Amino acid sequence: MERSSLSNYYGLILIFSMLMGCSEQAIQKLEGSAQGTTYHISYWSELPVNGKDIEASITNEFDIIDKTLSNYRPDSIIETFNSTENTDSQEVGNEIVSLVRIAQTVHRASQGCYD
Repeated sequence: MERSSLSNYYGLILIFSMLMGCSEQAIQKLEGSAQGTTYHISYWSELPVNGKDIEASITNEFDIIDKTLSNYRPDSIIETFNSTENTDSQEVGNEIVSLVRIAQTVHRASQGCYD
């Protein structure tokens, strides 16, 4: 970089750092359990946000994932798919279709080691 460009670059970093230091909004943190493990989410917003709404949205997303992909729930879509012992077609969501396609790719790439 040219000297003037480098000076401008460092100047922008300094200004950005000063502005970030003046912020009154603190980093918000959420944590909980999902999918047999724990999660930790940190977020920050310039605008006021309702933390309870964000937490409810996160919980809802984990519930959707759990209902779709949990191998601990016999009523999940993936468990219903896996337990079917015939070749009749089943209606599943795009997530399952994508997952099966990835599994097929890995199966081929591993020369059948991944079944």
